[in-house]
Amino acid sequence: MHLRADDSTARRLEGEPHGKTEAWHILDAAPGATALVGTRPGVDRDTLHRALLAQDFDAVMRRLPGRAGQTVHVPGGTLHSFGPGTLVYEIEQTSDIQQHAMRTRMEDGSPVPEPEWHDNLARLLDAWRPGPRPEFHSATDIRSDGGVVRWTAGTTTPPWRTPSPPRRSSPTREPR
Repeated sequence: MHLRADDSTARRLEGEPHGKTEAWHILDAAPGATALVGTRPGVDRDTLHRALLAQDFDAVMRRLPGRAGQTVHVPGGTLHSFGPGTLVYEIEQTSDIQQHAMRTRMEDGSPVPEPEWHDNLARLLDAWRPGPRPEFHSATDIRSDGGVVRWTAGTTTPPWRTPSPPRRSSPTREPR
């Protein structure tokens, strides 16, 4: 579970020129696959902080179903994590700024020391942008919402490639 700052927050808090907005295109997803993306409506900073301390992400986050062919835009400032059984192609701004909510490191699973973990949570809360965004959409859907473009591919076959016709197997010939 982590969050990446948006552009203005990255400049203000990190002294970096931009944060990291990303998009996930789901290439494959097991039945029932989900992603935690954004917080539920009405979640405030104190409620989020208590849930992060308890590592109770489902108490404050939206668990959205995911399936192959969907694409979701994840604006900077959105707490997120996609779940197991999901293969995504991630398109993102170039930035290494991120704040983790987990007690272990994403890179190797080693424990995060207590003072560092609390510092991570404080920085995450400072970069967090509340709100139940973004949404997954079905079928082909391109729209702009306050300058944010979201889209979903309606098929798992890329539009630039048509499916190949099925190959017919040739009859096996006996050696002479």
